[in-house]
Amino acid sequence: MVLTGESDSWSGEYTANINGDKESGKFIFGYKNATGKELKNSEITTNEGKRVRKEGNYKGAIIEMPSSCSGCAVTNVEIKRNDKEETFHLKTKDQ
Repeated sequence: MVLTGESDSWSGEYTANINGDKESGKFIFGYKNATGKELKNSEITTNEGKRVRKEGNYKGAIIEMPSSCSGCAVTNVEIKRNDKEETFHLKTKDQ
């Protein structure tokens, strides 16, 4: 399964293998307006707050997050960076 989405400043992709009701995958988020080598003060929330990654600095403009869950549905992503919040939905290409 592959889900993609984007906001004004971010693009996102979630790829997963599903086996029954268990899911293992990876999020990849890219900051579109990257000018430096680090993204500072970023927080990523997925699954309506069930998965949060908060760090002061990310190296480069790409953020990768592994994921595994059972009976979950990944659709909503919220990213905050330097007090600016953007939300977007991940969906299949035919949605």
